[in-house]
Amino acid sequence: MIYPTIIMDDFFSDPEKIKDFSSKLQFGRDPLGRWPGERTIPLHQIDFDFFEYVHRKILSVLYPNDFKNLAFNADSYFQKISSKRHLNPGWIHEDDAEVTAIIYLSKHKNCGTSLWTKKNFYNSNSTAKNKHKFNLKKKHQKEEIEAVNLHNNNFEKNLEVPSVYNRILMFDSNQHHSASNFLDKDIKEDRLTLITFIRRIVMENGVLRYPVPECRRLDK
Repeated sequence: MIYPTIIMDDFFSDPEKIKDFSSKLQFGRDPLGRWPGERTIPLHQIDFDFFEYVHRKILSVLYPNDFKNLAFNADSYFQKISSKRHLNPGWIHEDDAEVTAIIYLSKHKNCGTSLWTKKNFYNSNSTAKNKHKFNLKKKHQKEEIEAVNLHNNNFEKNLEVPSVYNRILMFDSNQHHSASNFLDKDIKEDRLTLITFIRRIVMENGVLRYPVPECRRLDK
């Protein structure tokens, strides 16, 4: 992995404005079941200025001195997940990107994200079809819930990050992770996040250095 895990609170200066913006957008389920709940279409197709603003803020956390000189390729979506449909911890998985960023925009406290490490040589991609089928179901049978637990039991939890309102969690997309929970008994609204997948970062004038390798070079 080349990027560290970063947690930052109070990410947006006016999160209610961001949340209000999301409430005016259409959400839809993925017909292939690649993720739980519903997402908007990619935000750069809705409001490119907002998309650019969000990504510059994210990159400024990673590269505070250089973010203005970075070019990037990324996708962002608002995502909402109903506790009525997803009552169990999420399916542990990786993302096909360089950096994943999750911004929590609902008032849930116990519906954050957990980071995991494999206990063995388990091929987590071998159960991807089962995950897709699980995400498509409205109600889950006992054997389907057992399939999630069987898959997740191949991992050991490293960190659990609570879903503090307006908190951003950033991590290397190669890091196994899952939603810790979709249910907070005191909150009726859907679990709302703004999720970003940065697939490529390039320094336009200079050499891009990666945080984790740079730190480890000092030990050689």
